[in-house]
Amino acid sequence: MFTPPWRGALKPRKRLTADERQRVLAELRAGGKVATVARDFGVDRSTVRCIREARANAPGGGSRQVVAARFTAEEVRAFDVVTARFGYRSRSEALRALARSVAGMVEFSREENAGLDDLTRELNKIGVNVNQLARLANSGRLPTGGRQLDVLSDLRREVSQLRAFMLDLTAERRRRGMKLFEQCVRVERADG
Repeated sequence: MFTPPWRGALKPRKRLTADERQRVLAELRAGGKVATVARDFGVDRSTVRCIREARANAPGGGSRQVVAARFTAEEVRAFDVVTARFGYRSRSEALRALARSVAGMVEFSREENAGLDDLTRELNKIGVNVNQLARLANSGRLPTGGRQLDVLSDLRREVSQLRAFMLDLTAERRRRGMKLFEQCVRVERADG
């Protein structure tokens, strides 16, 4: 009959703290072997591999960090009102949007992102068509007369409208982010 090496009850698994997981990653980056790092921290090799893979597969390569701040109950209520008004699903989402907008980054809603995806597809189609027209014109198989110039003028007008739409959308998103930030500052000063 087979007897496991630990002879008896299962060994309790050791849980690594966040600091220990960071040290595991640091040792791996410094060239440490999985088996050696696992032995040093008293965990199984699969634990070390999971930590390494979780870091590699995290959005941004594991570069996300938690930032904490303390607010009064009043500040939280005011922030929740603003968060709901702007349609954010969570405080975390609203705080990320706020931080990004203050840094000059632009945040778009799901609907806006879907519209931008549609717009991107349409622009790609236009680009393909323009390339085909240019190829035909350069080969002499497409006469460059009045009708073709009208089509190109229409295309230029459409692209200008799309550009104006994109600029308006970006400006509106920045305005909303700044408005949210200014409202939070006003609440902070009022409670001050």
